[in-house]
Amino acid sequence: MRRPILLLPLVLSGLIPFGVTPLASQELGGFFSFGSSDQVELPSPSGFGAFAQWEFPGPWLVRLSLHRVGQDTRKEGIVCRNYSARIDCHPEMTDTSVTMGGLRGAFMKAFDLGGRVRIGGGIGASFNQIHAEATGEEGDRADLLAPNTGQVGFLALLTAAIAPVPGIPVRIKGTVTSHWVNFRSCSSNEPPEYAPFCGSNTFKDVELGLSYTFPR
Repeated sequence: MRRPILLLPLVLSGLIPFGVTPLASQELGGFFSFGSSDQVELPSPSGFGAFAQWEFPGPWLVRLSLHRVGQDTRKEGIVCRNYSARIDCHPEMTDTSVTMGGLRGAFMKAFDLGGRVRIGGGIGASFNQIHAEATGEEGDRADLLAPNTGQVGFLALLTAAIAPVPGIPVRIKGTVTSHWVNFRSCSSNEPPEYAPFCGSNTFKDVELGLSYTFPR
């Protein structure tokens, strides 16, 4: 995910000569994020991301962002010598590493409070990809069923931005998001596998970062 995040501003800026942004001002930025969720393998994920935002008359905003968050956890799990069929299974402490990367799009409305403060809010959708690995104390693979396809989500967000220096188009930005993701990796085996990514989960995260607004 790091390479797409670094390339996003260059790709979107390259659209300017083709007439994508002349009707709107364009804002590019990056951020760090942290939060909490009811997902047992991502109870307090943290990470980073980048975004592009277009402002239209109103002012209405369209925001496109790339996100990557993750977390490592340690707990008791099940390790088997063979998983199909299961042979020589026993509990032991396992280390689990999970990352979730995704693309989010949102449609927002902004309000100016004076000349240097702006707040906004909106709704959107996301496409997410999970990568998860679990290993036992001796490095053997532990029981964990992870999604092998993308998952769709929906979100609501509130933003606040401050321009600290008049006349310089750099903003300090904060965003609070409530993000619902529908995971679809439920075990169909008997006995069932450990499937934490079965059903839906709600993520609440905070983004803190900087942005630069290009002149029209």
